[in-house]
Amino acid sequence: MNRLQSGDELKVDDELISREGWVRLVLQADGNLVLYRTQVGLRLWASNTAGQPVSRVVMEPGGNLVAETAPGTTVWATGTGGNAGASAVLQDDGDFVVHDALGKVLWKTGTVQDFHTPTIEIVDANGYAYVETSETWKILCSQLPCFGALHWPGYATLVLDDEIDGEAVVIQLWKGWIPAIPGVRFLPGGVGAEVGVYRRMPGSLRLRSLPLLPGTLEQFVVGAVGTFTDREFWWPFPELDAELEFTLVNPVTGNAVFSAGPERSYWLAKWMTQGTHIRYWVDQGGGVPLSAEEYVLEYSLNGRPGRWPSA
Repeated sequence: MNRLQSGDELKVDDELISREGWVRLVLQADGNLVLYRTQVGLRLWASNTAGQPVSRVVMEPGGNLVAETAPGTTVWATGTGGNAGASAVLQDDGDFVVHDALGKVLWKTGTVQDFHTPTIEIVDANGYAYVETSETWKILCSQLPCFGALHWPGYATLVLDDEIDGEAVVIQLWKGWIPAIPGVRFLPGGVGAEVGVYRRMPGSLRLRSLPLLPGTLEQFVVGAVGTFTDREFWWPFPELDAELEFTLVNPVTGNAVFSAGPERSYWLAKWMTQGTHIRYWVDQGGGVPLSAEEYVLEYSLNGRPGRWPSA
């Protein structure tokens, strides 16, 4: 459900989900009504009613969206009363709006997101910056194959044939150093990892182009795999709806560097930006591996753990 019509309500732990599923609005047990970007759990907006005994959020017949306590005391409202027939909608662009019966916007959170960039940058409570692949980038890349040659010095890969829920799959892992691409702001480089779930599809077309990559990199990759057979390609498996998560571990200290997920997808990727990794190195007193490939990748697929390198 992505909207509240007149008389509809959210109780504690109920949520609205946009049609694409990219944002969700939840009435939390702490009394706060919060809007999140689903994939990365990024908080976009809140009613700031945490600590209040809010029991429901209701779309009143007069058009006001209110958060109420059990006795019926209003602790938050959009102030849109006097608009009978109004409704509240969680839009696919990330905005949560109240509009009247004719579609005129009466109130909004102002949280429109750019879902068309290939990556999302997130800054944590410590000021560390990370980059993850965006929702739309995953959709675009779901049409492209993967292969064992897709790695480079400093960024290693491991390919595993396995089975998940009775389906034969190829699990491809990466970890290490991602170089920045000059002039491409959304690919800042850094240290991180990826977990991908694929399947072999005999008889599929060979790779002729990778239009999503910058020209020079596209020529290099396509040239490197031009003689591959279809057995040496594997294709994204979003239909499996696998739950992926991972933690990158510092082998020097044994502590987690950062975690990603859980997320239902065929591909989970996250990198600590170059500037942040330098700061992390300083914060650790230089206690980091000499090569980024030496970081340990602990991952989970549908709750089943794995580790690279194995213990």
